[in-house]
Amino acid sequence: MWTDALEEDLVTNNPWHGQKTKQHEAKPKGIMTPAEYQKILLDLDPHFRLFIETLANTGLRWSEALRLVPDDVIGQTVHVRKSKSRRPRQVKISANLADQLRASLPFRGKHGGKIDNGTFWSGVSYRLCK
Repeated sequence: MWTDALEEDLVTNNPWHGQKTKQHEAKPKGIMTPAEYQKILLDLDPHFRLFIETLANTGLRWSEALRLVPDDVIGQTVHVRKSKSRRPRQVKISANLADQLRASLPFRGKHGGKIDNGTFWSGVSYRLCK
């Protein structure tokens, strides 16, 4: 940025010239074990279990899962009509999950509104870490 500003004559010097920056080292991410997943499901408010099971078993993004309606579950396939890439995609699921989704969609919060990602996880992690 400073080099570009110098080249455009927006500044007279680069205060960072010659400075070394520390390389960023990515921390390895842990993978949740089946036992940890089961603990979360058991400790979770029952109202949200199917939502979390859907996320875990499909790989859907939060927003994709919230947009699902019963017609999006055909047979054992979830049809994501609007994905991050803006292209539809399909995800195979178990017959049991498909039946539960058709009976329960769309996902809503306890009071009928949208399930907010930040509020949800801060409340869940608070309860799980007790």
